Amino acid sequence: MSSWLRSVILVLTGALSLGLFFSFWRDAKHFTIINHIPDLSWPTLFLFFFLALAIIIFLWLSFSFLTWLLNRNNFSAVIRNNSISLLPFILFSLAPLTLKHFLTGQDLIKRLSLYLLLVIIFFFWIAVLLFKETTPESALKEKLTIFFRSLSPRQKSALLFIAALIIFSLGGFILQLRGANFSGDEPHYLIIAHSLLVDHDFDLANNYEQRDYQQYLGPGIIIEPHTVPGARAGSRLSFHSPGVSFLILPFYWLGRLLGGSAVVFWPRFGLSLWGALFCWQIFLFFKEKGWEEKLALKLWAICALTSPIFFYSFHLYPEIVVACLSLVIFRWLNKTTGLKPHELVLSGLFLSLFLWFHSIKYVFIIFPIFIFAFLKILKTSGRLKNLIFYLTPFLAGATGYFAFQKILYGSFNPTSVSWQGAMGSQESLAFLKFVLFSIPFRFRWETLAGYFLDQRDGLLLYAPIYFFAFVGLLTMLRQKKKQAWLIIFLTWPYFLFSAFLTQRSGYAPQARPLVASFWGFSIFLGYFLATNRKKYLSFLANGAFIYSLIITILLLLSPLNLYQETTAGTTDRSGGLFLLLSHLHFSLPEILPSFLKIEGSFWWPNYIWLGLFFLCLALSQLRFDLNFRFNFGFKVFLILAGLGFLLFWFAYYPRLVLTHPVKKRWPEDQIVTFYSLSRVAQLKMPGTFLLPQANRPYHFWFQSSTRLEGIEIAMSSPSGKIPVELLAFDYSFFQGTIDSSGRKIELSEPPFYRLGKNYLYWLTINLGPEEERMIRARPFEFFFSLK
Repeated sequence: MSSWLRSVILVLTGALSLGLFFSFWRDAKHFTIINHIPDLSWPTLFLFFFLALAIIIFLWLSFSFLTWLLNRNNFSAVIRNNSISLLPFILFSLAPLTLKHFLTGQDLIKRLSLYLLLVIIFFFWIAVLLFKETTPESALKEKLTIFFRSLSPRQKSALLFIAALIIFSLGGFILQLRGANFSGDEPHYLIIAHSLLVDHDFDLANNYEQRDYQQYLGPGIIIEPHTVPGARAGSRLSFHSPGVSFLILPFYWLGRLLGGSAVVFWPRFGLSLWGALFCWQIFLFFKEKGWEEKLALKLWAICALTSPIFFYSFHLYPEIVVACLSLVIFRWLNKTTGLKPHELVLSGLFLSLFLWFHSIKYVFIIFPIFIFAFLKILKTSGRLKNLIFYLTPFLAGATGYFAFQKILYGSFNPTSVSWQGAMGSQESLAFLKFVLFSIPFRFRWETLAGYFLDQRDGLLLYAPIYFFAFVGLLTMLRQKKKQAWLIIFLTWPYFLFSAFLTQRSGYAPQARPLVASFWGFSIFLGYFLATNRKKYLSFLANGAFIYSLIITILLLLSPLNLYQETTAGTTDRSGGLFLLLSHLHFSLPEILPSFLKIEGSFWWPNYIWLGLFFLCLALSQLRFDLNFRFNFGFKVFLILAGLGFLLFWFAYYPRLVLTHPVKKRWPEDQIVTFYSLSRVAQLKMPGTFLLPQANRPYHFWFQSSTRLEGIEIAMSSPSGKIPVELLAFDYSFFQGTIDSSGRKIELSEPPFYRLGKNYLYWLTINLGPEEERMIRARPFEFFFSLK
C-alpha cells in the first residue's frame, strides 16, 4: 500500500469515526434511561462527516506544516508520515458501545467528554513522537543547552527561582479559581496575622468572637477557636506557633489593601517564595556536588511539579520554610571548603528560628542538625571562634523565643504553644507515660506506613517518583555509606518521631509529616538518577514522573481531594482522588492501602502493598537489566493500547461511584442494599424518610436481587406546600405541589441498571422552596414500598 493511499484511508476513516461521534454526542443531550436510541439518519451523518473531515484535515496539515518549518524535510513526505497521528481518531467509532452501560444522559455526556479529551491527548502524543522521529533531537536540545550554559550562575539562579515562583503562584491561583481557599490550620495562622495587623497583639479572643476569619473565608463560615489561655487573665492565645503568621503578615496586609480575591492570593504568594527558594537550593546542592547540570535541572523540575513540594509551596504551613532553611544549613556545613563566618552565624540563627514554627516537633530537626554542626566545627581550625559564630545567634534566637513564650503564655514548657496548653511536671509526666506506653505498637508502625502508602495522603500513591529515592538510598548505603547515614540522621528522626506519636495530618495536602525534612528524599532521588545505569529502572522512573505529574494536575482540578482527614476517629478509608478515578463496576479504594486508626479492623490491601513495596525494592538491587528498544511502530501500538484501556476504564462504564452500602429490611420483608445514603435524610422506619431541608435534591440508590414490578410512593409535607419533582434515574415521572394532605404515586416497571447479578434503582426527590419555612421543625415525609 502506498503511503498516499494509507494517508487517504486514515483521513477518511478518522473523519467517519469522528462524524459518528459528533452525531452521537449531539443525541446524548436528549437521552434518558427510558429512551436512548441514537439518530442514524443519513443527512445528519453526512453533515457531521464533512465537519469532521474539515477538522481532521486542518489538524493534519497544521501539524505537518509545523514539523516542516522546524526540520525543513520534504513537505510531501512529512504530510504522508504525519497521517499516522490520526490513528486515535478511528477509536471514535467505538463510542456507541457506551450505550451498553447507560445510566443517565448527564453521565453519558461526561463519559463522551472524557472520550474526546483522551483521544485528543493521544493524538498529540503520537504527533510529538513522530516529530521526535523525524527531527534530530540533538538540534533541539543543543539550542536550549547553549542558552542555559551561556547564562551566568546568578542568571541561572534568577531564572530557576522566577520559574518556580510562577509555577507555584499559578498553582495557588488555579486552586483559588476552583473554589479552594483556606482549610485546616491555615485560617488560624491567618487570624494571628490579622490580630497583629489590626489589633497589634496576640490575643485572639476578640478575633474569634467577632469572626474576623470570615474576611478571608467568606460569610457564614464558622470555625472553632484554636486557642489556649494566655498569661494575662482572660486572654486567649493561639496554640499554633506564630512563625508562618510573621512571614505572611506583609502579604496579608497587601491582600487586605487590594481587597477581593487578593486576600487569598497574596498570602499564598508569600509561601511560594519559600517553595521557589527550596527548589533553587536543590539545584545548587547538586551543582556544588559536581554532578551534571542536567541532573540538577531534573531534580528542580521534579520538586517544582510534583507533590508534596508543589502543593506545600502555596499552602500556609511551616513545613516548606523549615525544609528550605534545613537544606540551606546542610549545604553550608557539608561543603568540602572551609566554613565561612557569615554562614555559621546564619546557620545558628536559622536553626533557632525553627522554634517559632513549632517548639515541639521541630526539636527533632533542631537536635540532629545542631549536633552535626557542632561536630563539624570541632574538626575545623579556629574552632573556638567558629563555635562562637555558630552558638551565639543560636542561643540568642532560642532565648528570644522562650522569653516570648514565657511573657505571653506564662510558661517555659514547650507544650504551652500546643493544643495541650501549659502543663505542670505531673501532667507532663503523665502525658509522657501515655505517649510511651499507652499507644498500641500496631498504630505506630501503621502510621509510618501510612505516610508513604495510605490512599488518602500517602506519598508514593500520589508521587511514585519518590519510590526511587529508596532505591537511591540503598545505592548510597553501598557506595557512600557515611553520607547516607548522615542524611538519615538529619532527616528521619522528625517523621519517625511523628509516627511514634501516631500523628497524622488533617485537611492538609498529602505527605505533610514528611515535608519538613523532605530534602533528604530529594537527595536520595538525585543519587538514584545520577548513578542508575539500568534501562528498565530509567523507563519506570520516567513513567512514575509522568504519573506524578498527572496526579498533580488532577488534584489541582479537584482540590477537595487535597484535604482528607486521616486523624483518629476517621472511618472512611476511601481516597477521594481514587474514587474519582473509579467507576460504577469497580472501586479503586477497595484494593488500595489504608492505615486509618480503626480498632479491631483488618484491611488486606495494606499487607499486599507493603509486600509489593519491599519486593520491588529488593528487585531493584539485583544486577539484571532489561535491554529493550522499541521501534516506532511498537511505540504507536503501545500508545493505542493504552488509549484503548483508558477509554474502556473511563468511558465504557458509568462514572457514578457508590459507597457505604447499608442493608435495610423493607416492609415487604425484602432485604434492600442502600448506597451513599444522605446524612440529612433520616430513616424513621423501614420505608419512611424524614427530609428536613428544602430547596435541594435527595438521592436514593438501592439494589435488589430481584427485578421490581413497581414502586409505590407516598409523600406528605406537614410544614406546608412545597413543589416536588420525582425522578427514576433521569426520567421525571412526577411534578407537582405537596401539602399536609399528602399524595400517593405508583411507578410501574421502574427503570433499572443491571449491576452484576443484581438490579440497581435510583430515585431522586427534588424539594423546591418552602413557603412556611417550618420544614426543619416538621420535616417532609417520604415513603416508598417495593413490589
